[in-house]
Amino acid sequence: MGPLGSNSKYYRDLNRRFLDFVRRYLPATRPYFYDPRPLVMTKADAVVSWSAKSASAQVVAWYLIVEGLKDEAFSHHYWPHQYRERMLYLKPDFRKALARLKRSSGRGWSLIRVMRSPLNRLVSSYRHALLFGYADKEMSRVLGRKISSFEGYSIATFLDFLKKIDIRTCDLHYRAQVNPIDNLKFENYFIININQTDLFHELNKIESKLGLDRTEFEKISYFADIGKIHHSRQSAGNDFDHLFTRVFSSSDAEKEWPGKQLRAVPEVQQAVAKIYADDYNFLNGTKG
Repeated sequence: MGPLGSNSKYYRDLNRRFLDFVRRYLPATRPYFYDPRPLVMTKADAVVSWSAKSASAQVVAWYLIVEGLKDEAFSHHYWPHQYRERMLYLKPDFRKALARLKRSSGRGWSLIRVMRSPLNRLVSSYRHALLFGYADKEMSRVLGRKISSFEGYSIATFLDFLKKIDIRTCDLHYRAQVNPIDNLKFENYFIININQTDLFHELNKIESKLGLDRTEFEKISYFADIGKIHHSRQSAGNDFDHLFTRVFSSSDAEKEWPGKQLRAVPEVQQAVAKIYADDYNFLNGTKG
């Protein structure tokens, strides 16, 4: 059957190629609109750059509190990303602040960059992909065989998949953390690695430097609640043999999780260092 017939595979492939082109074109030309979209402040000349699987819910919730949008946002939905996606970017004040940022190209502005150690994030992303199965279809296409989170796959398989895709344009949950917005020439950089410092303490320090009201995180139950939802139960001991090639399934990801042990596997460390080299460079102060 010809390409103009009812061959749905042809149109799916065409659509995928178009999306791949858009994903590669947008980062350089539209850094202000490329996901994860930056959170531009209206109360200070500052922009928050964030990543999925790097305390993103806490970061977005903090931003909404600083902007005086907490009640409106949580009336809309308990999950702050819902308000961010559906309401925030359309607000007139946000659009005005974004226009000011675009005119400045970062000059005179501060970048608040919240990141996670790439190794910790990768192991968390692996568990997350197993839990929800959202990577199964793409992994099957890229690796050329059926991948099922229900049946399970190893972290070696997950890393093999990541090596074969464009890590800058893939799904947000395992996409490289460095965003196009991070490459602007900002006046000040506040870079927070949540695996090395306390996120809330660092945000309070930034609030002080920017002249913002102090957020009393300890009095806001949401932050404790969201932490309980996201954190896995760490497996004790070192009784996990052959972790690099051991198959874990979605049901395994719901139980105690050997995150610490997986992070200690040399093959995992080496692969992550190569795949997420740009993230490591940014965290080490060698941007661009």
